[in-house]
Amino acid sequence: MKRGTNVVGGRDHPLMQQIQKEVYGANKGAGDPKNMDDIYYNTGLAMYSSLFEGVKLAIKKDGWPLTPAKIKAGLESLRNFDANGFIAPVTVTAKDHGGGGKTRIDMWDGAKWVPQGDWIAAYTDVVDGVVKEQSSEFAKTGK
Repeated sequence: MKRGTNVVGGRDHPLMQQIQKEVYGANKGAGDPKNMDDIYYNTGLAMYSSLFEGVKLAIKKDGWPLTPAKIKAGLESLRNFDANGFIAPVTVTAKDHGGGGKTRIDMWDGAKWVPQGDWIAAYTDVVDGVVKEQSSEFAKTGK
C-alpha cells in the first residue's frame, strides 16, 4: 500500500518522541495517546509548526504587539522550513501561500511507512492554473 503525504508519519521523529515523553508521559495529554499513531495527528502538528514558526519570525523581526500584517509578513518569510525534517520543506511568498505543495510517496512495509523518495512538487503548472481560475471565479461571484 502506498500513500502521498507531506509529513513524516509515526512516532519515530524526535518531535513525536518529545511529545510522548513530556506531554503524555507527564499525563498532560488531551485525549488518548494512541491518536499519535494517526497521520492526522502529525498533519495537525505540521500545520501548527509552520504557523508558530511564522509568528516567531514576526516577533523576532517586528516585536510585539502582533498584528495581522506582522503575522502575514512572518509567514511570508518562511524559507525551506521543514520543522527539523518533520514536514516537506515549506517556502511561503506573497504569491504562494501554499508553501510549495511538496509531497512524497510512502509505502507500508507491514510495520511502518517507509519513504520511497524525496519530497516533490508535481504538476504545479496545472494546480496553479486551477487555483487562479477558481479564485478569479470566486472573486467575481462569491461561489
